[in-house]
Amino acid sequence: MAKIQTKYTNGKLPMPIPVAQEKLVQKVTLAITAAQLLLNNVFAMLVLPADCVPVGYVLRSADLDSNGSPAIALDLGVVNAAGNAISTSTVDGGAKWVAGSTLAQAGGILLHTASASAYDALGAVQPVGYAFFNASVQGTARIAETLKGPAGKRIIAGGVLLGVVQALALAAAGFGDDEPPEFVRDRSVILPIGDGKYLTFPLPLGFNVLPAVGRIITEWALDGGRDTGKRATHLIEVFMDMFNPIGNAGMSMQTLAPTTLDPLVALTENKDWTGRPIAKQDFNSLDPTPGFSRSRDKAWEASVQIAKAINWITGGTDFKPGAISPTADQLEYLAGQLTGGVGREAIKLGTTADALTTGENLPPHKVPLLGRFYGDASGQSAQGNQFYENLRKMHEHENEIVGRRKTGGDVAGYRSDNPEANLVAQAKLAEKVVGKLKKRRRMLVESGADREAIKAIDDRITDYMRRFNERVKGAREKEAA
Repeated sequence: MAKIQTKYTNGKLPMPIPVAQEKLVQKVTLAITAAQLLLNNVFAMLVLPADCVPVGYVLRSADLDSNGSPAIALDLGVVNAAGNAISTSTVDGGAKWVAGSTLAQAGGILLHTASASAYDALGAVQPVGYAFFNASVQGTARIAETLKGPAGKRIIAGGVLLGVVQALALAAAGFGDDEPPEFVRDRSVILPIGDGKYLTFPLPLGFNVLPAVGRIITEWALDGGRDTGKRATHLIEVFMDMFNPIGNAGMSMQTLAPTTLDPLVALTENKDWTGRPIAKQDFNSLDPTPGFSRSRDKAWEASVQIAKAINWITGGTDFKPGAISPTADQLEYLAGQLTGGVGREAIKLGTTADALTTGENLPPHKVPLLGRFYGDASGQSAQGNQFYENLRKMHEHENEIVGRRKTGGDVAGYRSDNPEANLVAQAKLAEKVVGKLKKRRRMLVESGADREAIKAIDDRITDYMRRFNERVKGAREKEAA
């Protein structure tokens, strides 16, 4: 018995790896000599990348057996760990995909069909509507198999320890509870490089749960045991990311919705799969504004103009929303979902070109490719996300205080238990000032003003939002004490 390899299986060529959750087609050829056509020889064609599962095959062969009594029979499937036979492991389908094929006796093509039961058991059957069900199941099975192996305990201990070190490093670098964003910390190793900036190195999907567990527990301990329920819920979400075969978007209808409906559900809930708001919404539903006017500062100008056109076509004006009045961020989100990674990077390229032309500050996550590996918690984008989240919470505090006053409730007690509620008036002022500065910057951009003047306005906006965020953080620390 001999093992004949291609350039992919002998290591001379790297095996292509899919980007995110996508199908990848790979053609592999192997020239076979007569001397290699021996009983039980193994032809190793390609390597199956980690967390990937086959979803189809095409086997093509020339006429390799031209004698009077052809006898060549081919088997097809996943090779076992020893590399000397087809695997019968459950996670590999439990049997050969194809057994005793006479394809090579006359030449021809063999396609996967629904009758290939062993293959179907591995990856061809899934609940209708959930595109990545099989990949998730197989990925989870392989992770479990790895962790049950001889190195499993060391992998678990090392992964959790990595999370503990990560939490301590972020705390030492001065990052807050929401810096960097939760979804970045859950899926990456983060290396602080000073001044609120950091590098990110993606963790293997599935195994990223281990560092996340160590980090979340350590952050909870460093924070004096605060927000126990919130952190416990987040731990559950992290495990759902690993084990839920229909996908997971946190405590959201996106988790249950079929894949094709995810974008519409996300727009309805106004949050993407990471939990981040897709678009800025009106704080007061009785005082609606046109969607384009609520577009984030670093939206692509082309997206803003399309949003403006849709608003105008459906009866809106510069001050009144039309029947359909999307923000540029909603349009970009939908376009990214429909076009995939290529479309998202194209939008980033357009945004980057705008920023280079106008001189506006550009957040790292808007830069093509770079945004995957670099972030800045001190920049306007990060401060802006925190700023508007703080404003939302201030509105909640205001509603609670107003309600208690109307019903004769304990307003003083509520303020004492929630010191940040005393910042409601400052929040309203901050919202007004930042709004005026953004309008001023928009006018400068549209008039083609000097780049330095635009940058100066950008810096004032960032500084104002940062100072308000620090006041809120100080009030929360006072509450914890």
